[in-house]
Amino acid sequence: MKTALAVTCLASLLAADVALACHNGLEVERKPPDTLLAQSRRAYNAGRFTEAASKSALALSAPGSETEKRALWRTHGLACLKIGNLKRAVESLTSLSQHTKEPFIQVKLAEAQLRLAANEGRLETSAQQSLEALAERGLLADADAWTALATARLKAGNEEAAKAACKSALQLQPGHDEATKLIASLAPHMPSAPLKTVAKR
Repeated sequence: MKTALAVTCLASLLAADVALACHNGLEVERKPPDTLLAQSRRAYNAGRFTEAASKSALALSAPGSETEKRALWRTHGLACLKIGNLKRAVESLTSLSQHTKEPFIQVKLAEAQLRLAANEGRLETSAQQSLEALAERGLLADADAWTALATARLKAGNEEAAKAACKSALQLQPGHDEATKLIASLAPHMPSAPLKTVAKR
C-alpha cells in the first residue's frame, strides 16, 4: 500500500516537472527575437547613439514591414542627429515625416535641417519658419531644438530673439552646454570702470 502511494506521488511529481518544462519551452518560443530594431532602440535609450545609428542603418538595408521601417527611420534619424551625422538625420526624419504628423518628429526634422544649414554656412528659412511655428504652439520640448532655433535667429540677425531662445533652452535643461556657450557669446560685455583721476595736492 505504502509502495503504491509512493509510486503515485513520484508519478505526479514527474508529470508536473514535464508540464513545467513544456511550459517553459513554450515561453522561450514566444519570446520575440532580438532583432536589429530592438538592439538599436536599446542602444539609443542607453545613450549609445553611434551604435544605435549603425544598427538601425544595417536594419534599414534589409527587407522589412512599413511599421518596422518607420520605427527604424525614427531611431536612425534621432541617433544621427545626436552624433552630428546631419545629412543622414535629415534623410531618415524626412522619410518618417511622410508617414506621421507627430509634432516631435516635425521639431526634430526642422532642427536637423537648421543644423545642417548652419554647418554648410547657409540659411534655411523654411525650416526656421517651421520651428518658429512649432515654438509658437509650445511644441519645442527639448533644449537642443531651442538652441538650433537660437542659432538660426542669430544667423538671421535677430540677436534678442536668439537670447530668448537660449533662455528657453536653459529653462528646460539648466547647464545645457551649447545654449550656455551661445548665450555667453551674446551677452553684452560689461564696460570697464573708468579710471579715477587723483587730484594732486
